[in-house]
Amino acid sequence: MKWKQSGSAAQQWAIVPPSTPAFSPDGGTDLPADSSRPARAGLWALGLGFGGFLLWAAASYRAARQRDRAAGTVYPKRGISRDIAVVLAGIVLAGVFAMYLHAPLIGVRPF
Repeated sequence: MKWKQSGSAAQQWAIVPPSTPAFSPDGGTDLPADSSRPARAGLWALGLGFGGFLLWAAASYRAARQRDRAAGTVYPKRGISRDIAVVLAGIVLAGVFAMYLHAPLIGVRPF
């Protein structure tokens, strides 16, 4: 089945900007050629969007660790049970959001 393009030219350019030097035809990636494939365009957006959050989080974590070392702060070890509880709570909340809240809030059912 052929992927149907939708949206305005501005929306299409927001997914794969045509003037980005790194994506030039003479030495970039294949993303502009693959922009008709939604998975590739989605991976590109995911890498740029969440990659920025990842860099920010890593820098923030590093700064917090440096402040704690400078202040001599030592946090007690609490065991893995709290980590497991947080991961399970995250999975449950993500499932509740996807099943019940995504459609009313975002307008698209994910499943």
